[in-house]
Order: sequence, then C-alpha cells, then structure tokens
Amino acid sequence: MSKKNKIITSQDQKDQSLQENKDKVFQNMYADAQIIEKPQPRPSIIPGVLAALIFGFLGGFISLVLILSGSVQHVPFLNNFDIRELFSGAPITIERTEKVTVTAVDRNIDILKHTQTMVYGIYPAKDLTLNIDGLMKSAKAPFAHAFAITSDGWLITGALLDGSMGDYVAVSRDGILYPLLALVNDRAVGIAFLRIEGNGFTVASLVRSQPLSLSNEPALTLIFEIGKNDSSHALSITGLSVPIIRNSDTLPTRIRLSTHLPSGALGAPLILLTGETVGVVSNVKNADGYAEAVPLWNFNATIDYLVKNGSLVRPRLGVHYLELSATARLTFSKIQERRSGALLVNDGDAIAVEPNSNAARAGLKGGDIITKIDGELVNGITDLATVIQSYKSDSKASISYMREGEEKIVEVTLLPTDETKKDTGEKTGTKKK
Repeated sequence: MSKKNKIITSQDQKDQSLQENKDKVFQNMYADAQIIEKPQPRPSIIPGVLAALIFGFLGGFISLVLILSGSVQHVPFLNNFDIRELFSGAPITIERTEKVTVTAVDRNIDILKHTQTMVYGIYPAKDLTLNIDGLMKSAKAPFAHAFAITSDGWLITGALLDGSMGDYVAVSRDGILYPLLALVNDRAVGIAFLRIEGNGFTVASLVRSQPLSLSNEPALTLIFEIGKNDSSHALSITGLSVPIIRNSDTLPTRIRLSTHLPSGALGAPLILLTGETVGVVSNVKNADGYAEAVPLWNFNATIDYLVKNGSLVRPRLGVHYLELSATARLTFSKIQERRSGALLVNDGDAIAVEPNSNAARAGLKGGDIITKIDGELVNGITDLATVIQSYKSDSKASISYMREGEEKIVEVTLLPTDETKKDTGEKTGTKKK
C-alpha cells in the first residue's frame, strides 16, 4: 500500500515539473514582441448598436420635421430627384408630393368628360332636316333628353312618348340620327324606354340602392346640344317628395332639385359627384318652381326584364296605403299602436284594396297594416311601393300584416291580372333589326 503511494507522489512531481516548463516557454514567447502578440479581450458591441439606433432615430425625426414644415421646398434637388442619375435604366422619378384638393368644379369636368356621349336628344321626326351626309342640319332644343342604360342601345327618358316609333328620332351630339327600334311607355312611373340600333354605346352607371342621405347633395344634369360636349347644370338635391297616401303599383317618389331647368331638359340624367346616375328628370318646373327627377334605384329588375323580353310588365299588388312612419301620431284605433308599416286606407274614390286585385285575392282588407315583405320591414326607407316594384312581375311575395292585434302571413302573386296588365307597361311597337 505504501509503495503505491510513493509511485503516485512521484508522478505528481513529474506533472508539476512539466507545467512549470510550459509556463516558462509561454512567458518567453510573449516577452518577445516579434514572435507573438498577446491576445486582448473582445470589446462589447452593445454600446455601438445603441449609438446607431439613437442617431438613426434623430436623423429620421429631423427629416420628418423638415418635410412637414415645407423647408425642403427651398432645397432645389429635393423638388425633383431623378433616381436614374444614380442608376442607369431605372424608370422611376421621385417627386416632392403636395396636398391636392379636388373641387366640385374639377369633379364636374371629369364627369362631363366620361358621360357626355351617353346623352341623346329626342326629336319629332317631322322637325328634322338632313344634309347630304345624313347628319342633322338644323334643329331647335329637343322635345326630351334620353340616355343609354345598356350598351346595345336601350335608352331611358323622363317623358311619355305618345304615338308610334316612327314619330320620333334619337340624335347624338355629333348630329347622327338613330331611328327607334322599340318604344315602351312606363305609365306607372311616367317615363319611357327607347331602343336604337347599334352596340358599344356609353352607358350610365346607375345607383344600385337608395343613398343614405340626399339632403343638400351636389349633383349635375347633362344638357343635350348638338356639337357641344360641355353643357350641364350644376345644382343640388334638396330631398325626396312623397305623397301622403300612396299606391303600391306606382312609384310616385320624386327627387326634389334646388332649381328649375330648361324645358328641353326633360329626361336628362341626374348625376351625383360620385359619377353615378341617381335619377332621370321628369319635371323641369313644378308648382313650386323647382325641377324633379324619378329616382332610379328601384329600376334594376325592371331593366333586366326589359332587356330580356323587349317589353315591360310591372308587378301589381293593388292597394292604397298610408306609411305610418312618415305621418304624425294617429289617434284612431286602426293603427294598433304601431309606428311603422303600410296602413291600407281609402283614397277618395280609390278604395284601400282594389277589387279583383292580387291583394284582394289573398284576403287583405282595409285597415290591415302590412309590416313585412319577405321578412323585410316596411318603413320610411323600405316603403311598400318601393319594395313591391323591385320585384319581377312573375314573382311571389310573403306578406306579413297585422289585423286586430294579430299578426298574419299570406303569400301573394305579383303577376298583373287581366284587368290591370294593360295599365302597367305599354309596348307601343318593336321593329325587327
């Protein structure tokens, strides 16, 4: 056991001697600078990163202040800095930006540029004179305006056109005459649809739904003049005009305008500053001295049917009503404590529910309050006539109504009966193309 301890002790002495020799060698190496340089501890990178972040933030902040204050306007090379001077072939120019305000006048000019060619003048054929090129040589103001609603030649005008197709001609701004291929009077509204020959016509962009607010809304109407592309009237919309007692089978709502218009402006488009056509002028001067327009947000189904069939048949319900949300508080019991809905009432000689009408066949009676159409509430915005006239004429609708405090539901067909069909739309003629 002691022998082993001696061996271990001897080995330790040898290891210690070797370590001392190594230390002497390294000391001699570092003492001689020509042999090797003693390694130094690596510096920390954190202070450098922090300094870079601070200076970068300060530089960006100062640049932002200069830009916002407009000081860079006094530095010529910042007004128009062409990156191509640094990198050949680069197709980008960075320019100083400025705040731009688009005025109503600028917007009107832009609208005129894109919509003037969609407007036509409607003339009695007997009043026109042609030159040898077939262009209109002389004419006064048109009987009415019309504008394109489809690219294949369907136009709309704000006047009923009595007579036949051959009695009227549509004329473009460059004087080209277009004989009518079809004429359809919409007597339920007091307007007419025309068709002319051709394709690729500039089309009005119709509003798809009623705007939330039309009070004091700026707008303009396009006025037709041969050879002129900048004729218009700037005005504003003052609101909507709706009779107290209404008919479910007509659209009596009118857009009130802030001024009257020339007599020839009947049928002109009423355009919002968004570029959308919101109405067609139906009265250039009412009893109060202001113009009116038929709103077009209810005409999508009508136009679809017209394009598909070449004729017009409007849906029919056959009731007269009072819109409760648009009236003062009524004191009689028939309102059944409701503040919205269509109360079926008599209107002079017109009774609440017309005999042999779709409403009568479904069991509706005077004093009923229609509250919903296919689950959609009937109120001031979604008026009964507005909802009914948005349907196709061959549709059916589920009508919810109140009678003596009890809610009832009935399904009603809207297809005109034989007695009423002749009053909805009038197709005065169609010429084969």
